[in-house]
Parts: sequence; C-alpha cells; structure tokens
Amino acid sequence: MNKIKASIFRKTRLRLIQEEYSSLVNKQVQWKDFSDYSYAHEFDKKRYKLIKGKLEANRKFIDGLIDKYSKERSFEQLNPIDIAILRVIIAELFFAKTASYKILIDEAVEISKRYSTGNSYKYINAVLGSILRKEKFHGINVKV
Repeated sequence: MNKIKASIFRKTRLRLIQEEYSSLVNKQVQWKDFSDYSYAHEFDKKRYKLIKGKLEANRKFIDGLIDKYSKERSFEQLNPIDIAILRVIIAELFFAKTASYKILIDEAVEISKRYSTGNSYKYINAVLGSILRKEKFHGINVKV
C-alpha cells in the first residue's frame, strides 16, 4: 500500500471517528463543524459509506462488545473519544473487513496516542485484543 492511499484511509477513519465523537458529545453530528478539518474533504467515499453503514447496522452489538471487554469501567464511564475509536475500528475490522486486524489495531493505537488521553492506547489495544481472541466473527479466526 502506498503512502498516499494509507493517508486517505486514515483520513477516512478520522472522519468517522470525529463524527462518532461528535454524536456522543453533542448527541448529534454537526456536519458544518467538519469543514475546517483537512480529512473532512479528502477521504475515500466508498470506504466511508461501507464502514458507516456497517457501524450503523451493528452499533448495539459493537457497543455490547466494548462494554463486555472493558473490564475496569462500564460503558457509560468510558472516554467518548475511546468509544468513537473502538466503534469505528470494530465496525471496519469485523463487518466492513477493509483491512487486516494488525493494520487496524495499529491504527487504533496510533490514533488514540494522538487524540485521546495518556494511557488510552493501552486500553484500546487490550479491548481489541480480547475481542479478537475471544469472539468469532464471520470466519475471522485470529491467534493473537
């Protein structure tokens, strides 16, 4: 995968994460708020629609997984940006299947290091690792 495509894919994930975060914090997505961000303009529209659709269709299930594997805190106590990151990565990994689990876990960790709090990347890595080890999804059988 070349560098340009990777940056477009990350921008697509960031756009989705930002929308999820906005919906958690504001209880609605404010589309006009995204116009000042570079990744709001440059993203893979086909991939965006696929992931967004899978996320919308499986939101309750995804939130249930996050709650189930968040051992230290209940879902309501989680940082909204961590929820947004996990929702998008889980939707992409298990339902949209647009990239390998290694790439997506690395993406989740890198995004959380940049946009979340101190050790959130460890929490996100642990939750995703537990889900991969303990859950079976559409033929994904991963030994982590």
